[in-house]
Amino acid sequence: MSRQKPQPPDHLDADARAKWLETLPTLANCEPTTLDLLTSYAAAWSRMVQAERKVAELGVVVRASGGTASISPFLTVAQQERRAVRQLAETLRLTPAARAKGQRQQAKTALQILTSKGRTG
Repeated sequence: MSRQKPQPPDHLDADARAKWLETLPTLANCEPTTLDLLTSYAAAWSRMVQAERKVAELGVVVRASGGTASISPFLTVAQQERRAVRQLAETLRLTPAARAKGQRQQAKTALQILTSKGRTG
Protein backbone atom coordinates (compact mmCIF):
# COMPACT_ATOMS: atom_id res chain seq x y z
CA MET A 1 0.00 0.00 0.00
CA SER A 2 1.60 3.27 -1.09
CA ARG A 3 1.10 6.57 0.65
CA GLN A 4 -0.40 9.40 -1.32
CA LYS A 5 1.69 12.48 -1.91
CA PRO A 6 0.44 15.26 0.40
CA GLN A 7 -1.51 18.03 -1.29
CA PRO A 8 -1.67 21.71 -0.32
CA PRO A 9 -4.72 22.81 1.66
CA ASP A 10 -7.60 24.25 -0.36
CA HIS A 11 -7.58 27.55 1.52
CA LEU A 12 -4.19 28.55 0.07
CA ASP A 13 -4.21 30.94 -2.89
CA ALA A 14 -2.51 30.04 -6.18
CA ASP A 15 0.87 31.58 -5.25
CA ALA A 16 0.90 29.86 -1.86
CA ARG A 17 -0.11 26.51 -3.40
CA ALA A 18 2.73 26.79 -5.92
CA LYS A 19 5.24 27.58 -3.14
CA TRP A 20 3.85 24.71 -1.03
CA LEU A 21 4.31 22.23 -3.90
CA GLU A 22 7.77 23.63 -4.76
CA THR A 23 8.96 23.31 -1.17
CA LEU A 24 7.44 19.92 -0.27
CA PRO A 25 10.22 17.79 -1.83
CA THR A 26 12.88 19.63 0.20
CA LEU A 27 11.36 18.71 3.57
CA ALA A 28 12.95 16.15 5.85
CA ASN A 29 9.57 14.56 6.59
CA CYS A 30 5.86 14.88 5.87
CA GLU A 31 4.54 14.63 9.40
CA PRO A 32 1.34 16.64 10.06
CA THR A 33 3.13 19.29 12.12
CA THR A 34 5.74 19.75 9.39
CA LEU A 35 2.99 20.13 6.79
CA ASP A 36 1.25 22.68 9.03
CA LEU A 37 4.49 24.68 9.18
CA LEU A 38 4.83 24.37 5.41
CA THR A 39 1.30 25.74 5.02
CA SER A 40 2.15 28.72 7.23
CA TYR A 41 5.38 29.27 5.29
CA ALA A 42 3.62 29.19 1.91
CA ALA A 43 0.82 31.52 3.08
CA ALA A 44 3.32 34.02 4.53
CA TRP A 45 5.40 33.85 1.36
CA SER A 46 2.32 34.56 -0.77
CA ARG A 47 1.30 37.54 1.40
CA MET A 48 4.85 38.88 1.20
CA VAL A 49 4.85 38.63 -2.60
CA GLN A 50 1.41 40.27 -2.86
CA ALA A 51 2.51 43.12 -0.60
CA GLU A 52 5.76 43.57 -2.56
CA ARG A 53 3.74 43.84 -5.78
CA LYS A 54 1.62 46.60 -4.23
CA VAL A 55 4.74 48.44 -3.03
CA ALA A 56 6.15 48.21 -6.56
CA GLU A 57 2.86 49.56 -7.94
CA LEU A 58 2.16 52.31 -5.39
CA GLY A 59 5.61 53.13 -4.01
CA VAL A 60 7.14 53.02 -0.57
CA VAL A 61 5.61 56.35 0.43
CA VAL A 62 1.87 56.93 -0.07
CA ARG A 63 -0.42 59.87 0.52
CA ALA A 64 -2.90 59.51 3.38
CA SER A 65 -6.45 60.85 3.04
CA GLY A 66 -5.36 64.20 4.51
CA GLY A 67 -2.59 64.51 1.94
CA THR A 68 0.25 63.75 4.30
CA ALA A 69 2.94 61.32 3.22
CA SER A 70 3.34 58.08 5.11
CA ILE A 71 5.01 54.72 4.68
CA SER A 72 2.94 52.33 2.65
CA PRO A 73 1.02 49.84 4.78
CA PHE A 74 1.94 47.28 2.11
CA LEU A 75 5.61 47.82 2.96
CA THR A 76 4.83 47.05 6.60
CA VAL A 77 3.00 43.86 5.59
CA ALA A 78 5.89 42.85 3.31
CA GLN A 79 8.39 43.34 6.14
CA GLN A 80 6.30 41.38 8.64
CA GLU A 81 5.73 38.51 6.24
CA ARG A 82 9.42 38.47 5.27
CA ARG A 83 10.29 37.96 8.94
CA ALA A 84 7.71 35.15 9.18
CA VAL A 85 9.07 33.50 6.02
CA ARG A 86 12.63 33.70 7.34
CA GLN A 87 11.67 32.23 10.72
CA LEU A 88 9.59 29.43 9.18
CA ALA A 89 12.33 28.66 6.65
CA GLU A 90 14.77 28.22 9.55
CA THR A 91 12.32 26.00 11.42
CA LEU A 92 11.72 23.87 8.33
CA ARG A 93 15.50 23.79 7.64
CA LEU A 94 15.06 25.27 4.18
CA THR A 95 18.16 27.46 4.39
CA PRO A 96 21.74 26.19 4.07
CA ALA A 97 22.57 27.54 7.54
CA ALA A 98 19.61 25.77 9.15
CA ARG A 99 20.46 22.49 7.39
CA ALA A 100 24.08 22.75 8.53
CA LYS A 101 22.98 23.44 12.10
CA GLY A 102 20.74 20.38 12.01
CA GLN A 103 23.56 18.23 10.68
CA ARG A 104 25.89 19.46 13.44
CA GLN A 105 23.25 18.64 16.06
CA GLN A 106 22.76 15.15 14.61
CA ALA A 107 26.52 14.54 14.56
CA LYS A 108 26.83 15.75 18.15
CA THR A 109 23.99 13.46 19.24
CA ALA A 110 25.56 10.51 17.43
CA LEU A 111 28.91 11.25 19.07
CA GLN A 112 27.26 11.46 22.49
CA ILE A 113 25.60 8.08 21.93
CA LEU A 114 28.88 6.50 20.84
CA THR A 115 30.89 7.94 23.73
CA SER A 116 28.27 7.05 26.34
CA LYS A 117 28.23 3.35 25.46
CA GLY A 118 29.90 1.30 28.10
CA ARG A 119 29.44 3.95 30.78
CA THR A 120 27.56 2.97 33.86
CA GLY A 121 25.35 5.35 35.82
